[in-house]
Amino acid sequence: MSARINQIDAAGNFHVFNVELLNEHCYGKAEVFKLPQTEVTGRLQKGDVVTYYYAEDFAGSAIGEDGKIFWPRESRGEERVVLLFKCASDEENFPRPEERVLWLDKGERLLTLDHLPRLVEILLEVSPYYDRRRSAVEKSLDVLELSQDPETIDALFSIRPEKLDVLLGGKDMLFAVQIADALLYLASLGADFEHPRRRELRQILSLAVFHGTSEKAVREYIDSYYRELS
Repeated sequence: MSARINQIDAAGNFHVFNVELLNEHCYGKAEVFKLPQTEVTGRLQKGDVVTYYYAEDFAGSAIGEDGKIFWPRESRGEERVVLLFKCASDEENFPRPEERVLWLDKGERLLTLDHLPRLVEILLEVSPYYDRRRSAVEKSLDVLELSQDPETIDALFSIRPEKLDVLLGGKDMLFAVQIADALLYLASLGADFEHPRRRELRQILSLAVFHGTSEKAVREYIDSYYRELS
């Protein structure tokens, strides 16, 4: 959602934002959301234009007969804002970097990584597509430092790649978000990143298949990997 802030109140440890929506199909509609009081959210002021995403972003929309998305639904229940950034009034450009605000729900920390785990190194080894983008893949560690909330990562996926690069301060950041998302999912399943099992290899190498590596090459790699271990 894109909106103009009309009022900011305090409630306990939260900032409460009263905003006016600027999206085409709900222009002028009022909405209220709240965020924890932080140094970042404290920089927002009345009149600022922001774009924000709810945890249940797409679940809260409806598609009309013409294929256009109507937003928001009448009742949000307990949905929470997971991502917010300040943008220029034309909604397509950002202010100067020093004036930009980016807030993400950090979520519960599942991973502490200071280098790419063996599981990701295998992906780079098997997939020429990802290997050519190693520097972007390495930035997945930065994404995991920003947030380990799965729904926040989902919100990052909904941003256009060129805008995501600007927001996160890198190039090809979509790949970094993709790998971060895969690692969080595998962590939730109890994956062993340094000594991966077959199902974990199949999961990560499905990305290689998606980007052109043959399924036969993936099967052969997994078989040879386990012969090496034995």
